[in-house]
Amino acid sequence: MYTFFADNKNSDFFFITSPEELKHFRVRRIRIGEKVNLIWEGNLYTAEVVKAEKDKVLCKPLGKATSRKPSIRLYVLQAVPVDLSAFEEVIRICTELGVSEIYPLITERSFRKRDVLIKKLPRWERISKESMKQCRRPWFLVIHDPVKLESLSPPAELNFFLDSFGEGKAIKNLDFKGASSLSLLIGPEGGFSEREGELIKEKGFIPVKLEPYTLRVQTAVAVSAGLIVNLA
Repeated sequence: MYTFFADNKNSDFFFITSPEELKHFRVRRIRIGEKVNLIWEGNLYTAEVVKAEKDKVLCKPLGKATSRKPSIRLYVLQAVPVDLSAFEEVIRICTELGVSEIYPLITERSFRKRDVLIKKLPRWERISKESMKQCRRPWFLVIHDPVKLESLSPPAELNFFLDSFGEGKAIKNLDFKGASSLSLLIGPEGGFSEREGELIKEKGFIPVKLEPYTLRVQTAVAVSAGLIVNLA
């Protein structure tokens, strides 16, 4: 079943009215009587299409669909790669894995023009919404304004960073059961500088590592966040 964002609801029907969702609906060539998934107010519903007009689609709710949040609230603090398209992939990955919030981070070796990153926020939000429909996630990924490493404060109960200097436990061996929130700080290509590594530890982040090789930013996010969400 395809998934759409509902824009309104009354006692009998869900309504799809936004131009983006109507365009998606028409591209998929969905017929009257077909079932779809609808995202509405943080929940996922199954519904039957009962009417499709030029400016709206009416769907009859059939009940809530199964959708489970991860047991731990995970924050990803990701240094923005110089290749900004790589960060778009990070957004998709974090959405699909159930990450709660993402902080675009400015570091010595990251993309550094904050005004450019601010302008990217609407695009990143659209990318996340498309990923929500693909993976049937009904709650939004919070994308924060870009922040410099020096201004960053640990946001969670447990706070870790992927250490490019090879220190710390392997992430697969961490014991974070019982924690309600966890943050994971990930550097850019080339890793953190030595000065940044010391600053991060002074802020209270605990060093961890992935084995056995050095990974691309997108791979590091997928492996580390995937392990945490599935093992918590």
